[in-house]
Formats: sequence, structure tokens, C-alpha cells
Amino acid sequence: MRNINAMYINGTGVSGQGGTSICMAEGARSELLSGMWGAITYPYRFRILSGAGEMQHATDVIFTYPLVQFWVDDPEIEQGSCTTVRWAVDGAQAVYFNGEGVAGNDSREVCPYDPATYQLDVAGQCLTSQYYVSVDTQVTTPTEVPGMADLVTSVDSFDVSCDSDGCYTYIYFTVSNYGDASSSSFTVGVYADEEPDGYVGVEGLAVGESISLSATLGPGGNCYNPDCSVSVWADIYGEVPEYDEENNGSEGFNIG
Repeated sequence: MRNINAMYINGTGVSGQGGTSICMAEGARSELLSGMWGAITYPYRFRILSGAGEMQHATDVIFTYPLVQFWVDDPEIEQGSCTTVRWAVDGAQAVYFNGEGVAGNDSREVCPYDPATYQLDVAGQCLTSQYYVSVDTQVTTPTEVPGMADLVTSVDSFDVSCDSDGCYTYIYFTVSNYGDASSSSFTVGVYADEEPDGYVGVEGLAVGESISLSATLGPGGNCYNPDCSVSVWADIYGEVPEYDEENNGSEGFNIG
């Protein structure tokens, strides 16, 4: 404006030529930032003094603030895992994620090894605001699996003898615990051709322990008919939890 003595905007002196940037008052900024309003109408009063006298003019300026949503899919993840940080911003002049210029509606996959905080800068009219989300990383402690026994048998030798009462089969065998936990008590089944079954009780075996046992089957028929086959099976009633339930048996065989 020309031929003026002074010009004021809301009481602040300004030049009569050119332009000046106007921004909302601090109180209005606080209201926008607190989310009380999405837009604020702020009045500006112009007062012009010239040789012709004083002229006043008023106008309203509407300040809007971007609508911002900023979140993370999983705020807690296992160490070494990934999650996604997302944002939806409407009405911003510029948006920055950790300093990188980004679109208003976008996302980033993040894989922090340690707890991390991510920042979104949103530039609106006259001010830029910061938003933060955090991702906490958890170290997963492997669940300790309880140890178990592993019972294994071996037939060491066997003999057969017969008399007037019938035949007897003498079986010598070993039972071992190859697991990483002691076993409770269990029963060993002992078998031979033409003989009644036999059973031997064991009070339990410590880790790595082996025990030599024997069983006499009979009187019965002659195991040699013509060949003789015997077998031993540990934990026949399934009393002991084991890593391998299929390796409990062993066999012996002699040609007659």
C-alpha cells in the first residue's frame, strides 16, 4: 500500500509493501496439537494510518492441521523378527519417516534387534509436529525339554537243557539306559520258542547304567525245533516315557 504512515496486523507493525507470513498464535497451536480441533479460525485485524486518517479491516484465516494416525502392527516382537510401522496422514504439506520423505499413507517393515523408537514428522501450516511409536524386542528363552530314558536290551547268550520234566531255556541279557534321565521301575518280557513267557522286574536305571540279568523259562517244549529263537523286550507295559519306544527289544538265534 502507498502513501501510508503506518500499518499494523494484530497490533504488530509491518511494512506497507510486500507481504508477511502469518501463523496461528501459540495458544491456537496448542489446541490443534492437543487434538481439540482439526481446524481453527483465527481473526486478523489490519490497522492502517495515513494522511487521510485511519482505516481498519478484519479478516479471518482458517488454520487446519493434518489428521495423523501413526501405529505399529506389533509393539512387541521376538528378537530377530519383523513388524510393520504404518501411518495415514491427511492434509499435510510434507511427511517424513525417520528423516526420509514419504507419502502421506505408507508403511515400512522394521526388524529391530534391540528396542527401537520410530519418528514421524508431519509438516502442516506454520508448524511441524513429531509422532513416535516404539517396538520392544523380547529374547525368547528356549523351553527346556525334560529329559527321558531310552531303554535298550541285548541278548548275551542262552542255553537249553531238557530232563524228564521238560526243557528249560536259560537266557542271559543286558538292559541299558541310553537316555538323559533315570527310568522308573519297569518289566522285561523274556520269550523263547516252545517255552512259557517269562518276566523280570527292574527297579529302574540311572542315566548310562546297564544291568546284567537272566531268566529261566520252562519247563516246556524244546526250543530247538530244529532252531532256537529267543527275545527280550524292556518295559513291556509302557511304564517308562522314552525317546525311542521301538528299540527296546533284541533277539538271539541258534541253528539246531
